[in-house]
Amino acid sequence: MRACGIIFVLTLMLYPLGTFAENIDPDDEGLHYAWGENVGWINFKPSSGSGVTVTDSAVTGYAWGENIGWINLSPSDGEVVNDGSGNLSGYGWGENVGWINFAPTGAGVVIDPATGRFSGHAWGENTGWINFAPTEGGVRTSWGSEGDDDDQHLWITCWVTVAADGSHMAEEVSVLRAFRDDVLLNSSLGRDLVKLYYEVSPPIADYIARHEALRTAVRCGLAPVVYGVKYPRISGLIFLCLVIGTVATLTARRNKHL
Repeated sequence: MRACGIIFVLTLMLYPLGTFAENIDPDDEGLHYAWGENVGWINFKPSSGSGVTVTDSAVTGYAWGENIGWINLSPSDGEVVNDGSGNLSGYGWGENVGWINFAPTGAGVVIDPATGRFSGHAWGENTGWINFAPTEGGVRTSWGSEGDDDDQHLWITCWVTVAADGSHMAEEVSVLRAFRDDVLLNSSLGRDLVKLYYEVSPPIADYIARHEALRTAVRCGLAPVVYGVKYPRISGLIFLCLVIGTVATLTARRNKHL
């Protein structure tokens, strides 16, 4: 339960700050540049703007090229799609260069889930080939690179074990995994806490699995945690109101006894 409590606290403290956090070049190694044969370097972690975020289903945000301006990876008329295994498809839109195809015939862009490194080529009629693994530079994301399927299992263990059949909890698992990938793994503190969670979770989950009362308690506790992750601003407001209400009540009681 302590491990699950960590998730809830982090939800309240970190998620409102990191909902739109980029996850390119998480260790600041300079791995956020692709090379366009006709347009030069393209920065996927620009110093201004929202940057680029990789999730299980898409690549979103904006990249910047000094010679071509902004590239929108999630335009209204198209988007760059991640199939969940790192194979990208779809189109980004450059404000000065038009459409960029991430899965052109005979090429394409792929993210290695084990390392987070991009490879392959995208194509734009006005940019030519864009190389995501040039000799110098390259692009890396924290998506997928901080854990494999076993890590994912550990991340959701304390939830899945509370139900006889975890299949109906797919949405909850997806929400919590997105919180891990998009928020916690984008800071050194978050990565340390995830690592700690991996270490302490298995024995706690095993203990919960053997006690029906605990299984029921954790099952009941799942809803507000997932709600807090999905709707951080509303949850933050509710939490703030609870704090203010508690302080006001304690103050009133103290004044009453004076």
